[in-house]
Amino acid sequence: MIKGLSLPYYARYSFVGGDIVYSNGGSVGKAVRYATDFNISEDSDYYGDNGKAETEQGKFIDGTLTLETTHLSQALSKTLFGLKEKTVTVDTTDVKMNVYDEDAKSPYLGFGIIEWHQVDNVDHYRAVVLLRTVFNISANAATTKGESVDWQTREIQGKIERTQLNNATEKYPWMYEAWLDTEAKALAVLRSVLNVYDANLASLQVGTLELDPGFMEDVYEYAVATSNATDIIYVIPKDGNATIEILNDATPVVNGEAATWVSGANTVTVTVTNGDVSKTYTITVTYTPEA
Repeated sequence: MIKGLSLPYYARYSFVGGDIVYSNGGSVGKAVRYATDFNISEDSDYYGDNGKAETEQGKFIDGTLTLETTHLSQALSKTLFGLKEKTVTVDTTDVKMNVYDEDAKSPYLGFGIIEWHQVDNVDHYRAVVLLRTVFNISANAATTKGESVDWQTREIQGKIERTQLNNATEKYPWMYEAWLDTEAKALAVLRSVLNVYDANLASLQVGTLELDPGFMEDVYEYAVATSNATDIIYVIPKDGNATIEILNDATPVVNGEAATWVSGANTVTVTVTNGDVSKTYTITVTYTPEA
């Protein structure tokens, strides 16, 4: 029985030197639901002596992936759908915007996810990797809030294709799976196949101040105002194997300790490194001393 779903990941697909190469991967929010539908050609039978003599079994043609996720951020939409980006100035603030135009071209991606199964009262985790997918630009839909919150999610669909890989052991594969006894081991499989090392943050705090916008793991630029001469900077990486470097302008800051501000704008950078992947979060801290 399937009892849960978790940890959708993607990575950019390319085929180099006769092998599949994945790069520039990350997470696709939090999984709510996914489904696959495979298009397999019909078997081809040959008859002789008044009976079936030979059968050529049907082959995978293509498939459809449907993914429902908690959110689809601006940065993730740009990556999944191959969008351009422009900057407009609103008052004195630069705002980045995704551009949906005729040049938009979704890239080929590898996609992985973990199914949580229970068999004879024992948990098992099925790591599924769709080796070559391409997502369609998602439709927009939302309902206004009433007396209570009616939680809404985003759904995206994509096409599953077979890869170009053809060697002595694999002939145009399109999906891998592995069954593990822990979610951590299943995640390790996804990361190994997709070459994904999570370099995002799970939490980012500057004292008790409110970030603008509110923190999301795949949003990398923030602003905050303070009247405090110092504030503690505390971050938590999503992957405990990641390393953290915090700079207040050029001054190093120890995670969990205070940064000292100068009057006006201060630039704090938090660089998360995991394997060969690095992500940098930037916070502009504007300090106005109390009169």
